[in-house]
Amino acid sequence: MKRIILIIVLNILIFSSNGKANTGYEFFRADDSLFYSAHLLYYSNGSVNNYFLVKNDTGEIYCSAPDDFVMHGQMGYCYPLVNIDYPFLIFKDNVSRFVHPNFAIKFLYLMNGIGRTQTISDAMRKADEQIKYLRRGWTDVESSPHMYGLAADIVYYSSSDRAAIMSKVNQLDIRFLEHGRGNLHIHLQDNEIWKHLKREFDTTDCRILNDSLCNKVIPAERHSPVTKTLLPNREFKKYSFNNYTEGVLKLVFLDKFGNTAAELKAGVFEPGSHEVVYNTDFLKPGAYTLRVYFNYDFINALPIMKG
Repeated sequence: MKRIILIIVLNILIFSSNGKANTGYEFFRADDSLFYSAHLLYYSNGSVNNYFLVKNDTGEIYCSAPDDFVMHGQMGYCYPLVNIDYPFLIFKDNVSRFVHPNFAIKFLYLMNGIGRTQTISDAMRKADEQIKYLRRGWTDVESSPHMYGLAADIVYYSSSDRAAIMSKVNQLDIRFLEHGRGNLHIHLQDNEIWKHLKREFDTTDCRILNDSLCNKVIPAERHSPVTKTLLPNREFKKYSFNNYTEGVLKLVFLDKFGNTAAELKAGVFEPGSHEVVYNTDFLKPGAYTLRVYFNYDFINALPIMKG
């Protein structure tokens, strides 16, 4: 009996190298990609749950649980920010480590592609900091994608770094802007969410999001890679697809009433054929429709059963 209980506990807890129990788990796998990250958002008993994972090109896996997120969920619109304080990234001391997961997937991919010589000089910006930037003439707008965790700036990059980033941004719908007065930096922002955000958020909503962020410790606690072998998923399914440009895979799980039960985004996938594995432990037993998207394109719909 003790052994059975121990196995159950190990299936639930994944331990990081600092000995702290991490309730994140490996809900997604893409073994043919050297580097990828994934975000899972699902609804359970009226609450929203977020998980994020990263597998880097050395095979290390980082799992993030709900405690690693800041959430804003007013008006029925769920808006998460995730801590990306990974040891393979370099931050200036005063930089917030929280960004939107959608942007994180793309930004981490771009940073991995240019090596580890760059430094992140700006990311999630609090509302009062934006006013300071405006007053000092560093910006000419009151509302910036930085305030919503949809942008980050990098410095100390090379011309080859610049060229590598510029070759990817259009496919990922990332805005590229190089600017600065004697101190050039690259500004990257996620247009996919930013161009639709004003219909969902107003100034008050942004302030609430910023206030929630201020309640987090910044800099946030740095993530450690999982050191234990991750146990096999209890319920997992495979999906194969072909893509002809860099992009993000999105899986949307609809219940029998057509309501969204969960969304899973993963990437970035380079052109080619891919087979991915996703864990369905987050779904309640029943029948679902899985709708599959790649970037903005709908590519498939198929029924799945959760036992």
